[in-house]
Amino acid sequence: MGRKPCSKMAAVLGLFTVCSLLPSFLVSTLAQSNGTLFSPSSSSVEGCTCDLTGNGCDVNCCCDVDCSAKDQEAFTECKDEDLNRDDRVCVSSALLFAYRRDTQFRTETTGTGLFCIIRDNYESRNFYNDVQTASTEEEFSNLKSQAASVVYDYVDEKVDQASSSVSSYKVGDPVLLIFDSGARGFLSLPKPLFGNECDDNNPAGYREDESTECTRTITELASECETSPVLNAKSYYQGFKVAKVFSSSSLSVLNTSSSTNISNSSVGSSDLLNVTVAEPLLCQTSLGIPNTCPFAVPPNPTYDTQNNRCDNIALEVSYNVQYSNSSTDIVAVMVEFVLGSVTSERGLDLNQKVSVSFSKAGATDVTFRRSGNPGYIVGEPLVAGRLVTVDEKDAIFLSSDRNTWLTIISPSVDGSCSNSSERTSVTFGVDMRTGCTISLPLDLRASQCELIQEVAFNTILGDQPTYVASFGNSDVNSVGDWVKILNSRPANEAVQGERQCRNMRLGLHIEVLFAYFGFLAKPQPRIVGVLFKYDDTRDIQYQCTGAQCQPGSRSPEQQVEVVTSVGFVDVSDKPIEQVKPRPTFEAKASSDFFFPFF
Repeated sequence: MGRKPCSKMAAVLGLFTVCSLLPSFLVSTLAQSNGTLFSPSSSSVEGCTCDLTGNGCDVNCCCDVDCSAKDQEAFTECKDEDLNRDDRVCVSSALLFAYRRDTQFRTETTGTGLFCIIRDNYESRNFYNDVQTASTEEEFSNLKSQAASVVYDYVDEKVDQASSSVSSYKVGDPVLLIFDSGARGFLSLPKPLFGNECDDNNPAGYREDESTECTRTITELASECETSPVLNAKSYYQGFKVAKVFSSSSLSVLNTSSSTNISNSSVGSSDLLNVTVAEPLLCQTSLGIPNTCPFAVPPNPTYDTQNNRCDNIALEVSYNVQYSNSSTDIVAVMVEFVLGSVTSERGLDLNQKVSVSFSKAGATDVTFRRSGNPGYIVGEPLVAGRLVTVDEKDAIFLSSDRNTWLTIISPSVDGSCSNSSERTSVTFGVDMRTGCTISLPLDLRASQCELIQEVAFNTILGDQPTYVASFGNSDVNSVGDWVKILNSRPANEAVQGERQCRNMRLGLHIEVLFAYFGFLAKPQPRIVGVLFKYDDTRDIQYQCTGAQCQPGSRSPEQQVEVVTSVGFVDVSDKPIEQVKPRPTFEAKASSDFFFPFF
C-alpha cells in the first residue's frame, strides 16, 4: 500500500516543500502566490472528495487509493460516484452496468420524457466558476458586493439624549437603581436557577407583582455571617436609590459600563428615591413564629461562636413600590423584613423569600379580585358566603377577605390544632389534604369524649359558609348563581369506654363537582355541587409510649389527628362528535316535463 503525497499538508501550511520520498507529485505547490490545483472531475485522484484520512482507507470511498480490494468488498456504496448532472439527459436503464457488484446507480425521470438531451456540449455549466482569492481591500470589496447574503456590521448606536433619555415606566420595565458608587442596576428578584439555587440576575418588572423563594448556599457560616451581603438586611435598602422615571440613558450606560459617574446621567438627584423600612420589623422565633423585633432598624448580622449561630439575618424581604396617581412615576418604595437566626457548625442551605408588589399612592383598597370571569381559574379560591335577607330580598353576604371564604384546617407550627383561626383556602382544581392533632388525656372522665368530639367538629368546620358561587364572578344579589353546600352534620355519638372514645368522627372530605360550558376552544368551568362528607365512626384507644407511661408523669396525653381533604370531580357533558348527514336533494318538475315522450 503506497504512502500519501505530503503536498496536501504543505498546501495547507502554505510552505514551499519537496517530498523526496515520493517518486512523483500528484498536486504541485510552488509558492505562496500559487494555489493548489484541483480537478473538478471526481474521477481523478486529486478530486477524490471523500478521501479524508491520510494513509488510511475511508469507508465507502471507492476512489481512495489506500483502500485495498479486500476493503472494497466490505463497501455498501460509493460516496464518490458521479452524480447525474442533468436529469433531462437521456439514460437507458439497459445501458447501466456495474464494474463492481457493490456499485449502485440511480435514474430519475422528469416530465413526460418526450424530449431528452442526448449529448451535452456545454459541460462547464455543470461546475462552479472559480473564484480567485482576494489579496487587496479592493478585491475584497468587489467580492463582497457580489454576495447576496446579509453581513451584520457593528454599528455604534447612540442614544438620542433629547428625545429618549427619560420616558415613562411601562409595564414590565425593570425598576432602575442608582448606586452610591455610580453604577446602574435593577431591583433584583432572586429566582431559582438550577434546582433551588438563587440567581440574582432577574430584574423585577414594573407593576408586576411577584414572589419567589430560593436557596442560598452558605459555605462557611462563621466567615460569611457578618460579610455576606445577601444575609445583611441593610444591603436591601442602603447604598442605592430608586429612579422615579425610566431612563433610557441609564439603561444604555448600564449595558456599557458600571463605573460611570452619576453626574453623567440624565437622572438627577431630585429624581431619585430612598428605600424606607416599614414598621414593625418581624423576628422569627426558633419555632418559626414571627414576632415584633425589639429594635426599629435592622442591625448587622452577628455570629455567636459559642452556639455556632448567626443572628439577625434576612429570611424574608418584601418590597412595596408605590406609583403616582396621575403618571407612571414611582413616588415611594418601602421594604419589610423578617429576620431570624440559623445554626450550623460549617455551611448550610438557607431558604430565602423575596417579593415585590405595586400599588397606587393614596388609593384606598376597594378593589375586588374575581376568581374567574365567568368560569373559575385553577388556583383561585372558591367564592363562598352566607345567605341573608335584606329588605325582604335574599342575597349573599360575601367577606372582602378572600382568604376567609371556603377553608380547611391549617395546623400550627408544632402540628397541633391550637390555632383554629388560621385556615387554608380551598382553591379551584387543587386537591388538598391537611390535618392537625388534638390531645386525648389518660384519665378520661364522664362526657370527655363528647367534648373531644365537639372540639374535632369545630376544628374541622370552623366558621364555614353555606353557599358557594357557581361562577368565578357571581353576583351576590343573584342567589340563583350560587350553589348550596350539602352539609348534613352527624349527631355527636361519642361514647366513653375504658380509656377509649367510641363512635368518633375525625375527618371531613369536601367533594366539589364542576362542569365546563361554553366554547370547546376556551371552556369555562362552573361549580354545580358541593358536598361535605364526614368520615365513618371509629374508636380511639389511648396508648402511651415511653416515659409518659411511668408513674409521676405530669399529664400524659395521646395525640389524635383530625383531617380534612378536598377533591374536585369533572362532570362535564362533552359533546358527541358526529358527522351531519348529507342533505337530501328534492327535485321537483312540472307534470309535463317529459312531454311528448310520456
